[in-house]
Amino acid sequence: MGINTHWNYSEYGAPGTTRYTQVKAKLQELGLRHARDNALQPSINASLDLWNTIGVKTTFICGRKSGGSLVSSQIDAELDSLEPVAAAIAALEGPNEYDEQSPDSETNWASKLVDYQKILFTQSNNSTLHAPLNALPVIAPSVTSPTAANAVYAANGNANLGPWIDYNCLHMYQSSRWPGTPGWGANGYGSIDWGINLIGAPLGGSKTIQSTEGGYNTGRTSEDRYVIPDVEARYLPRMFAEFFRRGFFRSFKYELVDAAGDNGFGLMDASLNIRPAFTSVKNLVTAMKDPSPLTNFTPTALDFTLSGVGSDTRQLFFQKSDGSYYLMLWRETSSMNPDTKAPITVPTDTVTLALPASITSVSTNLPKNNATFSSVAISSGQVTLEVPDHILIVRLGGSATIRYEAENLTELALSSGDTVTDFTETGLSNNAATLLNANASGDFVTYRVNVPQARTYKIFVGVKKKNNRGIFQMATAASLTSNYNNRGSAQDTYNSTSTTNRLEITTMTFDSAGDKAFRFLCTGKNGSSSGFGLCFDYIELVPQ
Repeated sequence: MGINTHWNYSEYGAPGTTRYTQVKAKLQELGLRHARDNALQPSINASLDLWNTIGVKTTFICGRKSGGSLVSSQIDAELDSLEPVAAAIAALEGPNEYDEQSPDSETNWASKLVDYQKILFTQSNNSTLHAPLNALPVIAPSVTSPTAANAVYAANGNANLGPWIDYNCLHMYQSSRWPGTPGWGANGYGSIDWGINLIGAPLGGSKTIQSTEGGYNTGRTSEDRYVIPDVEARYLPRMFAEFFRRGFFRSFKYELVDAAGDNGFGLMDASLNIRPAFTSVKNLVTAMKDPSPLTNFTPTALDFTLSGVGSDTRQLFFQKSDGSYYLMLWRETSSMNPDTKAPITVPTDTVTLALPASITSVSTNLPKNNATFSSVAISSGQVTLEVPDHILIVRLGGSATIRYEAENLTELALSSGDTVTDFTETGLSNNAATLLNANASGDFVTYRVNVPQARTYKIFVGVKKKNNRGIFQMATAASLTSNYNNRGSAQDTYNSTSTTNRLEITTMTFDSAGDKAFRFLCTGKNGSSSGFGLCFDYIELVPQ
């Protein structure tokens, strides 16, 4: 999920200005962590700050022009300007809608676009010229119609651009229709299938698609992509979900703020007043983000059934790294008459969800309304759900043990002058662990641990004992700066020989779910130990 930005426009502001700070704060509030922008210096400057301060990466659109015409000789200079911010870049994208933006007199636009894309791909992967950019994927250029896609195909010798791209590209606007529309007009015009088959195939073959523009307008009724604001709040989360369901790698809404006369496309107007879709997307991100993603996490299957599902009800199923499951349901149908712009009242689809005994709690959230999950009673292993024409998220919790590998946890705090070292060793959980290189009592490390549900857990800590290890006391707090409470007794991790151990720390009840602070404080060492070091393998939460 991503959002288009224009940091070279006054509506966004340049780094260091009040306007920039205000827009950036709204982007952070929205929660999306991918932006798309032109490779112009103001946006390049902003990208590094966005990455360093709020964790947003940017996909940059390449394509420097002179007199409106692409200039291939400028590609190296363009890439040079991007090298200093390589860490902030998610991908490089070919020129934007050049079939529409090239000069009218340029009858060979398709050939110029093909040549530009080939040079862009080759040079950005050149380890001598642009090494910092070599790892970045390259997205195909965007075009606006099957006619344009076929012109590119012909200009490339009747071949798609597959060898010169890592991802295919679509601009998947669907006028004022719903995201899963079957289209209108010949060949399903405007549908996802129409975009994939008639634009995507001749442009980039079978390469995985990124939809780098899409969405609706809520500001101008004369705009063919106009929908009423409440309908955009329904359609936009569905757009992200439906495009993902159809195999798109990433999709971008156009755009964050109304700018340069494009009134109504923004999730905010030019005065930074948020529109309803801003809130529904923000709530969707809040509900679905994984607070402690594990790089080595492997999802597990869940045996459930849905019955009574209507023909237009869609579903996606996710699992977070804490083991919890999330079922996303929605009716993929029209919520507004595209001709009269009148809203359509869509009845809910009543479905029955049958669950295995391992699932002991169910709660639901409607991102269009809020970010709160409400408990749903399980009766005889089943729950009844009402699926609306906007996203319904069903969170499924159970009694499965949750294990966090120490080497994948985020360190919130560390005693001054000390370090934490990750290392690998056969026999450890995930064959890896961390070592707090403590050298005295009072040294500590604090980890961020996500507690998936407000409930009682038995807490275990995996350690590696050795003859140079210290003694630790575990404490927890609601946040890094909250009051800490000791949990269990101090644990001596000295042993004359090297052993791996699973230590039972305590049984405790968490009043709320979410990120918590787990602090491990060195309180001394065994008289036989030659050091104070503490080795942590994992933290385990066992629901009670």
